[in-house]
Amino acid sequence: MSNELFEFGWRKCRARWIEACPADSLSGGAKLFLIEDVAFSGNVQTRGGYNPLVHRNLLNDFTRLKVGLESVRVFASQYGMLGQPASLQVISREDGSCYVGELLASWKAAVEEVNGFLQLVDIEDRQPVGWPEVYLSLSGRPATESRIPFKYLNSDEQRLRILRAREAMQSIATEKMGSLAQLQFRVDLQTGEKRFVAVPISLLGAIWVLAFRYACNYRPQTQTCSACGKTYSPLRITREGPTYCSDACRMKAYRLRRSQ
Repeated sequence: MSNELFEFGWRKCRARWIEACPADSLSGGAKLFLIEDVAFSGNVQTRGGYNPLVHRNLLNDFTRLKVGLESVRVFASQYGMLGQPASLQVISREDGSCYVGELLASWKAAVEEVNGFLQLVDIEDRQPVGWPEVYLSLSGRPATESRIPFKYLNSDEQRLRILRAREAMQSIATEKMGSLAQLQFRVDLQTGEKRFVAVPISLLGAIWVLAFRYACNYRPQTQTCSACGKTYSPLRITREGPTYCSDACRMKAYRLRRSQ
């Protein structure tokens, strides 16, 4: 196992929601915070530890998470809390105990950001028949407009969309790596191999590291059009049987079947 994998660990926990106030603003109203079901005593104990970087389903489960109170609680109970920078010290409204808590809004924003980044990867690499226009919102988060048929775009527009996706990926990766991971120099004591590796500081950091690995190793799936024989990258692999790269090819195949 490579050096970049075995030195990062995270803790699993039983999670629950409580009404609490941030420790630095007790005068505000109470909100729902997700917490580990153990009172915070100053040092977080390691229990149920595992390595998120080698967990096959973590990134997939996180990007498909339908953010709600119960779904987030179940996810946190399976994989752990997000950690920094989503975590805050909070004071329970019920008993005055101090916990590390996370808002539902923080989970929602994290899921949207990771999905946005992966969508940029998909768009930059696939260049499918129909794909969303990519741009960065004022907050710096990737966003998409309605799908635009690729055949209506000229070569300059195609290059512009690819350039936007690449610029967005670069800026997001730079920002997240700077705040959610530490760059470390590692030397394998047995072989002498030297490398720089990114070590996450939290579960959220590990999820971003997995997303960056996905981006670096991404290879779009392809299909062959049953009508014209062109190889293309569809928006999604849907089923077995005839597939078509465009509506025109689909209609061409339909008319051919009708004439037989």
